[in-house]
Amino acid sequence: MVAFDVPKTTWRADEAITARAQLRFEGTDSTTIWTSGGGPIGFRVVEVNGKRNIAPSWLLDCVNASLPAAVPITTGLVKTGSNVTAFERQFFRDPLYRLPAGDWDLTAEAMFTTSGCGNGGVELRATVRLHITPAPTGSG
Repeated sequence: MVAFDVPKTTWRADEAITARAQLRFEGTDSTTIWTSGGGPIGFRVVEVNGKRNIAPSWLLDCVNASLPAAVPITTGLVKTGSNVTAFERQFFRDPLYRLPAGDWDLTAEAMFTTSGCGNGGVELRATVRLHITPAPTGSG
């Protein structure tokens, strides 16, 4: 199960967005998963009714990890993805996780396998819609 905790759904364009995602195994024992060395959780951001988006990227390596029952793998927002468009370059240049004004779907995605590297996969997603308001202008 992927749980996604975002403290609010409305942010200003000048605010750093914060969130936390967890991958949790809901069995009674532990299980082993195989995933990217960068971890099983990535983040996707898609402009609602727009064209801008950034998909997560994972390292091409494959490592195994134990996922104990009731002890989730947890991560805060991280930026990964391509750096091709002007929007992507601006997004990755900013050390904080900020988005332009508009409505955006922010998705935590977990990708892993339970039967070794390259043997099919599991994809879990949790999405939150964010409303980003313009940053206030300076008073004069």
